[in-house]
Amino acid sequence: MIITDSRELNNSDGRLIQKKLGQPPLAFFEHGDYLLRGNGITCLIERVTNSGLLADIESGRMVEKLEGCAEDADIVLLLIEGLIFPARDGSTLLQKEGYIFNYYDLKGSHFPEGADLQMSFRRTGFRFASVHNFLTSCQLRWVHGVEFTLSASESAERLKELNAYFTKDFAQHLLHLTRSRPFTMKREDNWSEYLLSGLPGVGIERAQVLLDVFKNPLAVFNADIKQLAGVSGIGKVTARKIYEAVRNIEALEGRKSRHGYVPTPSARATATDSPAA
Repeated sequence: MIITDSRELNNSDGRLIQKKLGQPPLAFFEHGDYLLRGNGITCLIERVTNSGLLADIESGRMVEKLEGCAEDADIVLLLIEGLIFPARDGSTLLQKEGYIFNYYDLKGSHFPEGADLQMSFRRTGFRFASVHNFLTSCQLRWVHGVEFTLSASESAERLKELNAYFTKDFAQHLLHLTRSRPFTMKREDNWSEYLLSGLPGVGIERAQVLLDVFKNPLAVFNADIKQLAGVSGIGKVTARKIYEAVRNIEALEGRKSRHGYVPTPSARATATDSPAA
């Protein structure tokens, strides 16, 4: 059974999906956009466009959304409309709306047919590594899977497939069996780890080690290469990557991006030392 958050009808893509789903029931959700129920399992799906994802990552809203979904449902899926690719300079490319499939026969080959996918992309100011690290962190903390679709129509088809999956008479769903939450999701407990885990070469385990040594993210940001390399498990290569990443972010201070000014690590650390309840 699919239930749609009523706020999805506030945009054209949401209305298109609702129509293709056959006008399922509406409700108001505190978190998530679509609720799937079957065999005692609840699955919340957060649907977002690729550009909306970057905006929500920068503002911190995506963390709040996924944390809330993880508290309310057994399974959480993040459905992203529009592809995300790395550019040669390490920035992030976003798929623009619209794409074309050209099918053709492959005579004389081992394959009966082929296809060319044509689409256009736009460059953003976001570092692809940061986006990749965030999505990886999401799957360690809050969600069972991150999926991409090319359009709202494909999102509707994927929702149909997921609905059919959850309504099957399984004793236990595979997604539910692979659930993984290595620690509690409370922001006040893990916000510092999340802040550091986006640095190059730093995952959840190394973030915890850095916090054990430096006590807070601000001290990590202010550390030099020698101090960072002295931490067990970091090493000189990772220490240099961390140091350079922090300096690069500091260089962006005052530079206005599409979604506002980019704060320095020091400013972000100060702002998150006492997170909102």
